[in-house]
Amino acid sequence: MKFVLLLGGALLLGGAAALLYFVSATPNVPAPPQAVAVEPPPTPPPRKPLVLAATRAMPFGTLLRREDLTWIDMPDGADQSLLFVRGAVPDDELYGAALRAPVNRGQALTSDLVVKPGDRAFLASVLTPGTRAISVTLATTSAVGGLLQPGDRVDVVLLQIFGQEPALSPRRAASETVMTNVRIISIDQRLLPTPMRVSDEAGPNVRGPVAVFDPRAQRVVTVELIPADAERLLLAAELGRLDFILRASDIQTEEPRVSPTWADAASQALNPANRQGQRAVIEVPQPITVFRGRSVERQDTSGNR
Repeated sequence: MKFVLLLGGALLLGGAAALLYFVSATPNVPAPPQAVAVEPPPTPPPRKPLVLAATRAMPFGTLLRREDLTWIDMPDGADQSLLFVRGAVPDDELYGAALRAPVNRGQALTSDLVVKPGDRAFLASVLTPGTRAISVTLATTSAVGGLLQPGDRVDVVLLQIFGQEPALSPRRAASETVMTNVRIISIDQRLLPTPMRVSDEAGPNVRGPVAVFDPRAQRVVTVELIPADAERLLLAAELGRLDFILRASDIQTEEPRVSPTWADAASQALNPANRQGQRAVIEVPQPITVFRGRSVERQDTSGNR
């Protein structure tokens, strides 16, 4: 009996030891982490289309150039059908177009604000109300060496030579500014600024763009004037030679010149004060020979026989 009890106790202790071993040998499995909800990043607002706008304030009739235009984000609430959207129009869409109204810096340009070359009545559209377009023919050496462009502003100078004056007279020639701040509309048949390209004929030491047209072929310049000034310009063209002086773009108004510049202002040799003690130069009339049939007659151009 005692043996049975000892055997039962031993079995009980062995089972307890085995249970303790299995409990201690079981790995500690961590509890699964709780899922954390991740919010997606906010969707960025859609990018606004880019539209053509003015880089500076410009008046009515300005012929647009590359430097006058830039791309900006389309203004809120703007009618996209009236704007020039990047991708829908080429970058040079408005080069040479004229403004139908003044614009402010940064203002988006719309189709009703511009008229493009080739559009009907383009030339009439670029004229300021109340003005006229008039053309004058210049000498081949005039017009600032062929570098004038449509849209430039110039002063008109009249040069006169008075043949009845003696050769050394300080009043033999005169120049005067007859008009100021005159806008050029076109040159020959060109209504647009001349495109530029790198010269194919220039030497290796020459850099920079050259005009694709021959400046020596420049003849007729069309300008914008009020009717009274247009008449004055036509009259001045009959009195002598006209030439243009290019104005800086930031000069708009200044005091007009009211007196002419005489020959002695350009050449000190024609100033009488510089010829004291010098022998006077007198133009002696030369006789002419008149043939009437078989008779020959010499006449003095001074009026004396």
